[in-house]
Amino acid sequence: MNTGSVCFKNEVSCISKVQEESYLRVTWLAGAESSPENRATLEHLLIELGKSRWNKTLSDQRVLMPLSEEDSAWLILDWLPRATKLNLYRYVAILSARNVFGRLDLHSLAQQAQAQFPVVYRHFDEEETALAWLLAQP
Repeated sequence: MNTGSVCFKNEVSCISKVQEESYLRVTWLAGAESSPENRATLEHLLIELGKSRWNKTLSDQRVLMPLSEEDSAWLILDWLPRATKLNLYRYVAILSARNVFGRLDLHSLAQQAQAQFPVVYRHFDEEETALAWLLAQP
């Protein structure tokens, strides 16, 4: 497993560039419940996607809990329209949350996003399988 070079880190997440395979990795940390910090992570992800011009992201959500209603709305109404506008946020392999409520919430958000935006999400329990799928995308 190549975790890449860290390009952003805060109290709730870490974003790394995996140069060899041209994808970004977002690792969410335990206790990622702070809206300002969650939003800062996603805003920085947009910056890194724009700089790299890559369209693949691995999102490790294994320790995430459900998002607040405000964060869910912001994600769908504000962030995703901007993220998908330039076709940079296109393929996302998700390492699914272990918490059942987090898993259900985040799966529901991904389904809603796929129905409205040109983004493809796939959920995985194993990192090797997630990476194999992600790297096979165009």
